[in-house]
Amino acid sequence: MKDKKQQTVASPIEPVVMRPIASWKELATVEESKTHKLEIEDYCGWIRQKNNDDDIGTYLSTHTFYGKTHEYSTKLLQKHGFNVVLANWDA
Repeated sequence: MKDKKQQTVASPIEPVVMRPIASWKELATVEESKTHKLEIEDYCGWIRQKNNDDDIGTYLSTHTFYGKTHEYSTKLLQKHGFNVVLANWDA
């Protein structure tokens, strides 16, 4: 009798579709990541380390939601552990 090898078939993972965050007010409600927090003002904000009071942070400018900057800002937020996609105000 031949040995039967088990084959594991990887099931495809459906991509998670996120509704883009469309305002500073919405961005202010995003939960902290494991390592960073958001400090959002009226029309700008900061990404700061949670456990480092000396961290000056990364600035999110008034241009965060405009043009190609929204793509850069989305990647920057994701790099710091935030599961977000920003809307493009020019679209």
